[in-house]
Amino acid sequence: MTPRPLVAALLLACSTGLPAGVEAQDKAAQNQTAPQGRTAPQNQTAPQNQTATAAAKGGFAFVPPPSIGAPTQRIGAASRGAQGEGGAVSVLAPAEGGLTLEAAPVLYFQVPRGAARPVTLVLVADGMPDPVLDVTLPGARPGINRLDLKRHGVTLEPGRRYEWSVEIVADPAQPSLNSFATGAVKRVAPPADLAAGLRKAATPREKARLLAAHGIWYDTLDLVSGDDDPGLRAARAALLEQAGLGGMADVADAS
Repeated sequence: MTPRPLVAALLLACSTGLPAGVEAQDKAAQNQTAPQGRTAPQNQTAPQNQTATAAAKGGFAFVPPPSIGAPTQRIGAASRGAQGEGGAVSVLAPAEGGLTLEAAPVLYFQVPRGAARPVTLVLVADGMPDPVLDVTLPGARPGINRLDLKRHGVTLEPGRRYEWSVEIVADPAQPSLNSFATGAVKRVAPPADLAAGLRKAATPREKARLLAAHGIWYDTLDLVSGDDDPGLRAARAALLEQAGLGGMADVADAS
């Protein structure tokens, strides 16, 4: 499959690395530049006091692990489509990337209102020349969407960092009009205490609390997004606030 020219090319360039000196300059410019004709996405971080406040609301605290790489651009610039509709696509992940215990985790992203257009998702592994996944999602709807990597036959290698992007296709003939955002994921093995705790946990909320305390973002988010239980919804809102994504806390799941 031929990678899509903008998003796939950007991710592949990042995954294959840069020469010494250039990498430092690239990181410094990451939040200041964007591809020609495209507005740079915002990269928001959570104030320190948000963690304590959000944890109190949701009943558990997310403890971020060490960064798994350069910060990603989670919230895109508004799409400027021909119909005048707009909005920013967002990935639901920490700016520094997130961890998973799963071989094929679920990825969550938000599509803004008025952006019922095709969405492309590209997943690239660090150091690999071709995308692991490059798929168009014609059925993505406004709200919080999910993509289960297992359904696409994707298995993450333990210890390898992957970067994924979501892009709203405003006009296939004019990619510069698209809105895009990126996140990062890394599969790790659970430490012994977490593995033991998960075996004993009786409810999704208990499992989510354990995972959050060990910085396992993607699995925590999936557990608290599983149903309409008010307690889990409150936990999801608190989790998003702690990652600087409080603006997504009240966004409904895509119907």
